[in-house]
Amino acid sequence: MTRTYSNDFLKDPARVLRLMGEYEKQLIPLFKDFAERMAEADLGTDLEAVSAHIDALLEEAVLSPAGSIIQKAVPLAYRHGDRFAGTMIQKAGQRAHAATEWWETVALLVTKNVGDLKGITDEVAKRIRRTIADGLLAGKSQGQMAREIAGIVEDVGEYRARLMVKTETMRAVNAGTKDRYERGGFTLFERIEVDDDRTCDYCLSIDGKICTREEADAIDASIHPGCRGTWLPYVKKEAP
Repeated sequence: MTRTYSNDFLKDPARVLRLMGEYEKQLIPLFKDFAERMAEADLGTDLEAVSAHIDALLEEAVLSPAGSIIQKAVPLAYRHGDRFAGTMIQKAGQRAHAATEWWETVALLVTKNVGDLKGITDEVAKRIRRTIADGLLAGKSQGQMAREIAGIVEDVGEYRARLMVKTETMRAVNAGTKDRYERGGFTLFERIEVDDDRTCDYCLSIDGKICTREEADAIDASIHPGCRGTWLPYVKKEAP
């Protein structure tokens, strides 16, 4: 990165780590609760009944309580992005216009979070069903299968949920940021990436890139999971 910003700013430009932490702190325990309840369940040998139990328990322990968590986390992230953009606009010496109508955008983001989480639980259920079927054929004990199930929930469910939290928090923050810039009259945005050893080569290559709203949206739509990059308002420099 060749531009000059403070090290503190570059570690977390939009100040999103706390938001991500709060979202994760509420979402991940749902998977742990599911794993504990699966360990207590009498699996039996009726695979159809076991499959129905898995689906019902995922709905009860994860998907249903996650709904209210998502409904709170996504608007918070969007408004956070809006406030961050307002600060950046003021630093650019221009007036910042607060958010007005934004619920339609947030509703779409909420729907995406819900859909992504459903995809995660579907994969968890698929792998657990396979583990139980294989375990019954191999004559494994319920205790052995419970340990394997706990590993699936941690390695697939919790891991992917954490990645979803990071990705979707930034998506909502960046939506709020870009909307605020547009209201402030900015037509060009400048990409800024986190400056540490976890930043990938692609993100480094687009750091400092000047984009229209359409181009910025395309970048945010195609970026890799867990990307931490955000946007600054671009002020054209006058020729000397």
